[in-house]
Amino acid sequence: MKDPTPHGRAFAWLTPRRFAGILALLVLASFPEIAFGLKSFVHRDFGLFAYPIAHYHRDCFWRGELPLWNPLNNGGLPFLAQWNTLTLYPSSLFYLVFPLPWSLNVFCIGHLWWAGVGMFWLAERWTGNRAAAAVAGMAFAFNGLTLNALMWPNNIAALGWMPWVVLCAERGWQKGGRSLALGAVVGAMQMLTGAPEIIFFTWLLLGTFWAVGWLQRTQPRGQMLGRFCGLMVLVFALSAAQLLPFLDLLRHSHRDGQFATGAWAMPAWGIANFLVPQFHMNRSGSGLLFQPGQFWTSSYYPGAAVLALALWAAVRWRQPRAFLLTALLVLSLVLAMGDAGGLYHWIRQAVPAANFMRFPIKFVVLANFVLPLLAAIGVADLWERARESRGRDVPRLVLPLLALAAVIVVSAQFAPFYPFDAAQTLSSAIRSGAFLITVIALVCAPLSTARLGTRLSLILAVLALLWLDAVTHVPWQNPGVPPKILEASSKTGQSAPALGQGRRLLSLAAMNEFYRTNMLDPAANFSQRRSGLHNNVNLIDGIPKVDGFFSLYLPEERRVHFRLYRSEEQIREPLADFLGVAWVTARTNFLEWDNRPTAMPWVSGGQQPLFADAGAALTNIVALDFDPRRNVLLPLEARSLVTATNGTEVRIEKLSWTSQRIQAEVQADSPAWLVFSQVHYHAWHATVDGTEQPVWRANVAFQAVEVPAGRHQVLLVYRDDAFRFGCALSVAGLVLTGMVGRRGRGVTSG
Repeated sequence: MKDPTPHGRAFAWLTPRRFAGILALLVLASFPEIAFGLKSFVHRDFGLFAYPIAHYHRDCFWRGELPLWNPLNNGGLPFLAQWNTLTLYPSSLFYLVFPLPWSLNVFCIGHLWWAGVGMFWLAERWTGNRAAAAVAGMAFAFNGLTLNALMWPNNIAALGWMPWVVLCAERGWQKGGRSLALGAVVGAMQMLTGAPEIIFFTWLLLGTFWAVGWLQRTQPRGQMLGRFCGLMVLVFALSAAQLLPFLDLLRHSHRDGQFATGAWAMPAWGIANFLVPQFHMNRSGSGLLFQPGQFWTSSYYPGAAVLALALWAAVRWRQPRAFLLTALLVLSLVLAMGDAGGLYHWIRQAVPAANFMRFPIKFVVLANFVLPLLAAIGVADLWERARESRGRDVPRLVLPLLALAAVIVVSAQFAPFYPFDAAQTLSSAIRSGAFLITVIALVCAPLSTARLGTRLSLILAVLALLWLDAVTHVPWQNPGVPPKILEASSKTGQSAPALGQGRRLLSLAAMNEFYRTNMLDPAANFSQRRSGLHNNVNLIDGIPKVDGFFSLYLPEERRVHFRLYRSEEQIREPLADFLGVAWVTARTNFLEWDNRPTAMPWVSGGQQPLFADAGAALTNIVALDFDPRRNVLLPLEARSLVTATNGTEVRIEKLSWTSQRIQAEVQADSPAWLVFSQVHYHAWHATVDGTEQPVWRANVAFQAVEVPAGRHQVLLVYRDDAFRFGCALSVAGLVLTGMVGRRGRGVTSG
């Protein structure tokens, strides 16, 4: 850690523990009803994705089952391998054990607190000034982006670990031994959160800091290289149980080198929102503000004073680290603009792997991490100069940004996006300007000779103003609802349908209506979507349906799914029958369901096989005269390897269907096919009377198993070999990390 400056020693009373307590009080003040279980988060992806995922995970946990597969959405798809489901993240145990939704809410705000504490430690190490570190910690915990991220448990968890990874990894390659082992454990914790972009940004920072240190020869290069490589190996090994299934699913998923489109980028004028958060922002039906064409985050406002302090550090460039952070800040802003910035488009063309990531706006994560660190450097510099400057630095920090805010206000007057834009921008600029002037005046006060009580009062005032600025800069980003709205129907005496008893299908008109319409009342908004089974809310009650909302899908299922609809109101009836669609959205009411008595069971048998390549099979299955009761479409390569080539009678006498195991007792008059309207994935394995049999791809995206004539026991089991091998690697990683830590006990070399 950098030696404390005189001003740093002046704030020696601001220990990490005390800052953590102050931050905890402000988190509690921000979310009192959430913390005490009186209300729950529900906005956007929290209610439609995160909470249902956690609910399904918790149900599996109490059944004693590891959720490797989800049979309730998209005809089935991997669950643990999605990565962002937090299945193997150790802290998820909190919401698995304690009641939902309270536990998931506390999980999210707890990681918000953890993010601020970690940034405090990192900034103190870099500046030696605890007051500057407190400013950085508060700015990272409370800004528009982190408050928006509370609707994604995996993202807020990854942000919570981000400063800790940078701190511990840097110490790891500098000191080795126990520090290296600790860096590996902390890096693995973030890796298990399952937020790929945030993890990538973290390691981009680490790689940059390491490369600069290597070029500057801050320690022996061979030692530095070995430790950094060792750190990466240990993190990968510790996380392998999660990473290997994810990489396997990614390889088989719909994402490829052409996936990214550059959509949802920060507009060129979006830089103004770092200072005037409501400039050119459109109010959605839910009452929140969004940039036109960008709906990933409702804000990335860091605080006007934080921006001023960061720019002060960037302009003065008194430290090489400040120069490096400034370069990363500029890079993140250019990339956040997407193809309009030029660099992002070039990277997508030169590095196809970059196309796996969606939404360039996510690069503002890097900016919102760098800005608090630059602000800490700026605070440390200002307090070192406070006695000699005697307040002259205040106008130097404030006036340029006030002038810029005035330009932004004028531009909104002459070129408004919306009728209310000018007034909204003016109000936002005045508010930000007031916080800017007040905070900077306090920061630039000569505190070195002041009494302890005065210093305490002023720094607490600065922290309180930074917090207040963050929580008031836009309409409240985290509306709450009574927890009972999220309760499962089982608590009201209703039971979930058993697997295999029919799926539900939202009409295209219903899905479009849900995406178009938002209600100001968050409780009514969620209740409406829950009644219509929008996105993943079906997981709360264990209701199977045809679609879902996930990061990774299996491409063959997507091809079939997109062709299921003939129009907003009409579906392809034979295909819907095969998929077991027993209920479809009512044409007269999007919140009610019409029964379809022609739906087939999830397992059928005796169809005559038709062998076709992928293109011909897709054409046939969406044809209106296709009869899934009489025919099954199989790949061409199966023709020479199977014996069942005719239709026959098959009786399914016993059937047991759980999420990862399907067992059927069948009677066939001659060799026949057993067809499952469950998506084909290579981790499914079949046996007939204990003998391994191939699971063939049927009807483009689903499963079929050949059975001989007579009575047989057919068993399908989900066995993820990538997960098994990953578990073995993770155990080895734990042993190796322990050995590194024990070997380095007491070692402080480097």
